[in-house]
Amino acid sequence: MTFTSVALHSNTSGWQNYTIDKTVNIYGLTTSNASLLTNISLHAGKYTMIRLYISKVNVIFSGTNETFSMSAQFAFINHPFTVSPHSTTTVIIEFDLHSDLNLQSKIFTPYVGYTTN
Repeated sequence: MTFTSVALHSNTSGWQNYTIDKTVNIYGLTTSNASLLTNISLHAGKYTMIRLYISKVNVIFSGTNETFSMSAQFAFINHPFTVSPHSTTTVIIEFDLHSDLNLQSKIFTPYVGYTTN
């Protein structure tokens, strides 16, 4: 899966966009062995929404590399979290590939879970 950018929405400054351009094999990843997508320095404050822009989803199915279409241009996460001054906040984003991938139509629909700490 290729991620191109992430956008974060805060109550004070609206949407802030960050370019990431990273490809990650998310199959088999869990909370305990997550892959780092990016580090972003944020101002302290409350953030309410995340948009994770995905440009490409490739799946190896029955030995064949298939490119899936996206049902939307981004995965949307509506979950408030707070960034405290001089601290680290971690957001772990989880995809459920069993629900997200429609193997018949080759469409990826991200149903995103999340954890913050």
